Amino acid sequence: MVFLDVAVFATADVDWQRSLDPYVFHANYQLASFDMKLNLYPARPNDPTMIPLLGAVYDRVPDAGPVVLLAGDVRAAAHVVLPQGHGIPAIFCKFNRSGDAGVTIYTEDTGVNRSVQWLNYVLINADVLNASHAVLLHELIHAANYVGNTGYGNRHDSDPNSIMRESEWIPGLPLPLMFERHAEALRQSYFARAT
Repeated sequence: MVFLDVAVFATADVDWQRSLDPYVFHANYQLASFDMKLNLYPARPNDPTMIPLLGAVYDRVPDAGPVVLLAGDVRAAAHVVLPQGHGIPAIFCKFNRSGDAGVTIYTEDTGVNRSVQWLNYVLINADVLNASHAVLLHELIHAANYVGNTGYGNRHDSDPNSIMRESEWIPGLPLPLMFERHAEALRQSYFARAT
């Protein structure tokens, strides 16, 4: 069995309750076929570790304008409230862009990380419940540095049945699936632990 250690956080102004359990259930459902499972901290049914920040989080540095709350700011706050790591941070927060359900922030995203080289981490938009409930697993696969097949620099798959496809799932179509290539990326991730 391979456990994927995930530290779950939520900013103070979000309704994480509506999406956390559906995302975790769906991830574990897909992972079970590959002898894998999420290991959440804090374990459910406990609440996520709360981050005392309010407002929309930017996953890109704006060109100009007022000082904003960047992804690296909430990641730094997560480190303050939980200095001992428990795997990859998955932070439920509000997004400044309404359409995205989740985003992975990479170590090399130095601007949005305010020049701190955090290991890859995941932001989940608490205002959006992804229809397929696959967003948490999708972002964890990104954070495992999965490389897709849709072109240079793209981290998505062209296969419409893949959980790593770029477009949103449309209700009525078969649910997107996790494949062995995704499991292999997860097994090699910094947050994977074999038992």
